[in-house]
Amino acid sequence: MELSFHSLRHTAISEQANQGITREVRMKLSGHKTAVHDRHTHHELETLRREVEKVPSFTDGPEA
Repeated sequence: MELSFHSLRHTAISEQANQGITREVRMKLSGHKTAVHDRHTHHELETLRREVEKVPSFTDGPEA
């Protein structure tokens, strides 16, 4: 695989997303102005797991 500016940009956007940098800031840093940005963003599995853990459980009953 040949590395290019495009692949560096793609990697930088994904790394920023995995570090919690907001979409708006990532778009400004990368120069994206459209939804093409979302196709360049790939979240690591561990990042997705951390985010899912923030969601309250609906299977637990109310605390007494």
